[in-house]
Amino acid sequence: TLKTSSAKSVVSVWSSRDHNAALEWILNEPGVEEIRDELLVSITDRLLEVDPLLAMTTMLARVDEKFNTGMDGRAPTKEELELRAMSSLTTADLEMAIDLLPSVREGPTRLTAFQEIAEKLIRNDEIDRAFNLAGQVSGSDIQNFHIALAAAWAESDIGELLNSMDRFAPEELKSKVSFMLIVNGRYRGSLSDEQLLEARKYLSEEHGKALEEGDSEVLPPVFQEF
Repeated sequence: TLKTSSAKSVVSVWSSRDHNAALEWILNEPGVEEIRDELLVSITDRLLEVDPLLAMTTMLARVDEKFNTGMDGRAPTKEELELRAMSSLTTADLEMAIDLLPSVREGPTRLTAFQEIAEKLIRNDEIDRAFNLAGQVSGSDIQNFHIALAAAWAESDIGELLNSMDRFAPEELKSKVSFMLIVNGRYRGSLSDEQLLEARKYLSEEHGKALEEGDSEVLPPVFQEF
């Protein structure tokens, strides 16, 4: 415990002065092998602040499925650190984040990274590029990706989204996007009467019935995400 706390103090001060040297020492010093993951976690915020690309590539280079949790058991997982690094990199250098997307682990980590980048592209009014990312999303995640994209688009320009519903195919996806828009609109008051009528046009019979019955659980993945 004394060794760990002392080492954390050292790398905290060191990383504030020379984060590259501190990181190199953590990764290569044999004397801290058993607490390496804890030390890396302890300077992650500093790395994200000064060099999100370095933070991201460091996370991706780690072969452990999970970081050692150490004494307190509260250290983040590798997946959590990857997402934090990707979020910071998306803000600092969007193009670099896009280039690194294929390196992010499959599953929820990569899907969330895709969603965050698509949302940034939507905010930058790069709609086509956001949709093109779907070509890199695995089949089982494409629907959730498109719903996340629609949610981000609705935040910035719901009118343009409703005018572009044909971009969401097949019809089942249009219905799910419309359902999400209507339910979110009820809570936020973000849909005009005209927009509400337009969104309803795309509802399937199943989703129309669920909407009338107030059954938002018809789309659990959507509401878990948003």
